Amino acid sequence: MTSVVVITAGRTGSCLIVENLRRHFKDVHHTHDPLYIPADDDSICVISKRKNDFLAMISAQVGVKTNEYLTYTNKDVEPFNIDVKDFTNFYLHYNAIYTQIKTEYYKKIIEIYYEDLLDDPRHLFSLFGIDALTDYKLTSKCPYNYEKLVLNFKELKDLYNSYEVNKEKLFKDHPVYFNKDKDS
Repeated sequence: MTSVVVITAGRTGSCLIVENLRRHFKDVHHTHDPLYIPADDDSICVISKRKNDFLAMISAQVGVKTNEYLTYTNKDVEPFNIDVKDFTNFYLHYNAIYTQIKTEYYKKIIEIYYEDLLDDPRHLFSLFGIDALTDYKLTSKCPYNYEKLVLNFKELKDLYNSYEVNKEKLFKDHPVYFNKDKDS
C-alpha cells in the first residue's frame, strides 16, 4: 500500500494537507525532518510550501510568541517586535530544510503550495488523481494580522528581501548543517 510523507519547514498548510489525505490514505506521515526516509519504496513525498515564504516565517515567529499553532483562542495579543537574530536563524533553518529533502527515496514527489490549496478546493486531490474536495474545516487559519501585530514587520520584510537577493552568500557566511548520513 502506498504511504504518503508530508515534509514541511512549517506554517505551510501541511496540517490541512495531512488531515485531508488521511481521508483517502491509511498511512500518512507528517514531518519537519528533510532526511526522513520512508519504510518502503512505494511512498509519495509531498513537499508542503508557501509561495510567500516570508509570511510562513512570520507566522512561525507569531506562533512562538502566542503559543498558538493549530487552535486559536482569539485572545488579545499585544503588538511585539520579532528579534532580528531569531528571524535570521529561522530563515536559514527554513531554507535548509527544503535543500536537504532526500527525494531519491520516494517513487513520486509532489510539491504543494498553501496558496494553491486556498485558491482551488480540488487542487490537493487532483495531484493524486482523486476526485474530491479539500475540507477546510479540518484545521483553522491563523486569525492574526501580522502587519499590525509585528511592530517591525516592514524591517523584517526588507531584511528577508535582502537575504533573498544574497541567498548564496548568506548560506556560505552562515552554514546550516544537517546530518546527511541520517538513516531515518
